Formats: sequence, C-alpha cells, structure tokens
Amino acid sequence: MKIKFQTLVALFLISVIFTRCKQTEKQPLPPIAVDIDPKLPQQIEPASVLRFDSSKANAFFAAYPKLENIKDEWLEFYRSRNFSFAWSDTAGFTQAAQNLHNRINNLNDGGLDDSLLYRTEFNHIFDDAGALPGKDRKDSLYILNEMMLTAQYFMYTRQIYGSLTAAQLKAIGWNITPKKISYPEYLNNLLTDSTGEIFSNEPLYPQYGYLKNFLIKYKTIEAAGGWPLVDSSIKKLAPGDSSKFIAAIKKRLALTGDYSGTDSSLKYDSTFAEAVRSFRSRVGLRNANFIDKYVVQEMNVPVSKRIEQIVVNMERSRWIPVSLGENYIVVNIPDYKLFVYENSKLNFSIDVVVGQDATKTVIFNDTLRTIAFSPYWNVPYSIYKNEMEGRLSESYLKRNNMEIVGPGRVRQKPGPNNSLGLVKFLFPNSYNIYFHDTPAKDKFNYTNRAFSHGCIRLKEPKKLAMYLLRNEPRYTEKVIDSLMHLTKEVQVKLKVPEPVYIGYLTAFVNTENGKLNFRKDIYNRDEEIVKRILKK
Repeated sequence: MKIKFQTLVALFLISVIFTRCKQTEKQPLPPIAVDIDPKLPQQIEPASVLRFDSSKANAFFAAYPKLENIKDEWLEFYRSRNFSFAWSDTAGFTQAAQNLHNRINNLNDGGLDDSLLYRTEFNHIFDDAGALPGKDRKDSLYILNEMMLTAQYFMYTRQIYGSLTAAQLKAIGWNITPKKISYPEYLNNLLTDSTGEIFSNEPLYPQYGYLKNFLIKYKTIEAAGGWPLVDSSIKKLAPGDSSKFIAAIKKRLALTGDYSGTDSSLKYDSTFAEAVRSFRSRVGLRNANFIDKYVVQEMNVPVSKRIEQIVVNMERSRWIPVSLGENYIVVNIPDYKLFVYENSKLNFSIDVVVGQDATKTVIFNDTLRTIAFSPYWNVPYSIYKNEMEGRLSESYLKRNNMEIVGPGRVRQKPGPNNSLGLVKFLFPNSYNIYFHDTPAKDKFNYTNRAFSHGCIRLKEPKKLAMYLLRNEPRYTEKVIDSLMHLTKEVQVKLKVPEPVYIGYLTAFVNTENGKLNFRKDIYNRDEEIVKRILKK
C-alpha cells in the first residue's frame, strides 16, 4: 500500500508540472483564481501563514476525479481566503486538522458507513505530511495534505449534515423544507476558533446528537451479546404477582435503563412496576404497569433492529432544519402526538389521529394562519365518489346534516356531528391537510391511531385554539366556546401565524426526561432509508 501511495503522490506532482508545461506550450487553462485579489484591501498577515498556488487545484481534482461533486464548495472556500492554508501553518498541523482527521476515521459513530472516498489515501497523506520537517512545510506533499483535508471536510458535510438532495427527499415523501447552509462560509467561521473544536456545535437538528449518544450505548449492548429473549408464553404479569420470569425481565430492563433496582427476586414489586411503565411508555404502549404479550413482543425486538431504527432517524434528523424557531407546532406521525413549543420549550402535547396507510398523512411544513370555528365539511370528491355517490337521498342528507352545493359537491353543515367537529385549523397547502376536531372521540382510546383520510384529528382542539389566541384578549374561553357552537362557519385570522411541521420519527429522545423512544413504522418508510444508507 505504501508503494502505491508514493506512486500516487508522484503522479500528482507530475500532473502539476505537466499542467504548467501545457499552459506554456499550448492554450492556457481558464484561471481558477489569482493568489491575491488586487481589488481586496491588502493586509499584513503573520509570517506563519502558508499559501499555495491556485493552479494546483486543477491537478488535485484531476488526480482525485471522484471529488468533482465538492469542487465548487472547495474552490469557494479557498477563493474566500486567497488560497491560504486552513489546516496548518509553519508550526505544523492545527488542532482543527487533528480533530477532522479523527472524525473522518470514526464516521460509524454517526451511524454511517466509515468509507469516505479516498479515506485510505487521505490517512497516508496526513501521516507523511505530518512527519515532514519544518523546513519542508512548503513542500508539495504538505500542500496536497492541505487540499485533501478540505476535500474530506466537504465530503463529511455531504454525508453527515445532509446526505440527500431536496429532489431525493421529495421522491421518498419528505417535503419539509431542507436547511440551507453555505458550508464554505460555515467552515471559515469555524476555523476562527483557536481551540480547534470544529465539531462542538454541528449544524444538525438536536435529535441527531441525542440519538447518537444512544447509538453508542446500544452498540455496546450489541457487542456484549445483546439482551436475552423474554419467554413468549407469558400471558400477563401484574404488580403483586410472583413468577420465575421476573428475574430475567429485570435484567432485560436494566440493560436499557428502565430498571434501576438491585433486587433480583421473583416478586413483581413497585420498583419493577415503574420499570415496566417506563418501558411501555418508551415503545408507545398504553400507560400501564403490567406485562402482556405486546410488552413481551417489544422487549424481544433485537438490539440490532433498535440500532437500525436509531440510525434511520439520525438520518432523518439530518434533513430537518437546525432550528424550527421559537414558537411552532410539531406533529410526529408515528407517535400520534402534536407538540406545541413556545419560546423554544415544550408547552403541551395533544393526542392525534393520523391518516391510515391507504391515505397517509403527508410529511411537510407550512404555516397555520386561520382557525375556522363551527366549520362546514366540504366533502372531498374522492370520498363523494367512493363512499356517497348513489346514496344521497333526502333522508341521508337530513340524517347527516348535509346539503348538495353543486354537481358532485356536498358539504356537511356545522354541528356536533360534523366530521370536522367544532373547529378546524388551516394552513393552506397542496395536500389539503389540516387539523380538526372530531365527533369520533373513541378513536383516541386506541394505541395505534391511524384512521383518518389524511387530515389530523385532535383530541383537545379547544386547548390549541385557546393557545393560538392567547395574546388576543377578546377571545376568552367563553367566546371560543360560543364560536364552536354556531350554525355558520366563522374564520379567525391569526395575528401571528404559527409554523407547523408534520414529521416522521420512529426513534427519538424525549427531551423532558432524556429517554429513548421507539414507535411502529406505520407507513413502512424506514426500509427505503435503510436501503439508502446501510446499503442492504
């Protein structure tokens, strides 16, 4: 491998000379940039600063053709600094260079394949350049190391900070507006930190970091052999019971941090009951403290599958904007929950019903601008065609409080049995999705709540309405109650519109208690990501 590497470096150096010969003997190549832009104010810089000739860029990308997709960012970065070194000076490598080298060689901590392009060559270049004596720090090998460090950084940003393009995200049903960051500018700002801690505050949605910490923990569990299977013949165990299975289950729950007790008895005591409650909550089961077949099934999900879920949702966290703002609403579809954030902190959450598999709720973001009290329900044409056409007798219309408003157009009038309930929340979008009340309150008693035609039903719509109108004194609770019981729809425009994000995470960390949660992949969306990032 050493011989091959030396040959590669030699070829790189020859390509630099050859490029220069071609420039003198034939037509010159288009210039990439001049070393110093004469239009920029000239500043005296420390003698320790190193520079390289911009013409070396052509030779570098010719020697490493698979780096073409980061070439524009690479050039933008060096042009902005007049081709001065970023990762070393006459004293040697900076701490930032050491940090980058270490991060590139530990990518699997981020749940990804650790084989970045040219990583092996990069390691050889880094080691050999680092061994050069001080007098040779203007050597071509030192320059090659500088250029490769920056190339590795921009490949890292592609893989860690956002591995799919907006078009690719749309193709797999992810329509949340992706974050926009100028990574050349971002890197230049990072490198002003004298400590070299360039990865201390990465531009990633916070769930990424939380999940990463659990990924390390779960990989440790896997390396130690995983967790033992719980006997699948268990029907039900409850507080006060004694069973030969309990000691083994205590060990199982201790591995994932649910059980912190030291008692290994066969008694279903109060400490163990709380551990069971914790586990049930983390996997999306009903709040209770007993063990049944559903709890056993979740306990027996292999650690390798849980690791896969963590990795998939770390990937999703790469696609989410770094910050969603201060005040915003989030719906996590597999969790059947709506979360209201105020001043960047969770204010409250509401149980929801989402679209069934045939009419999936779309993943997207928009802005909630209007509350419609006592709403009409304009029956979508698809529902009219598939479920109502031919049945619209006078008695049917009267029984369902409906009226025909045009050919193929039916609407349900306001009232307690209206399919949208007493209020709906509008954030106009091409998917025709909104939040609304529902008369079918019994659906909220289910653990899995995928029943709707795509819109999102709220268990406590009045609570959300009061929150959204909290800064408008005239909309008291009494007024809101009256608006919800009219015979005609009344729309109220919000003075301050509220951002809405409808997302899809099957693994996430509850920021209130720091616990790792898992949810069913109700739309089978995880598999596509597994194929892309784990190449299965």
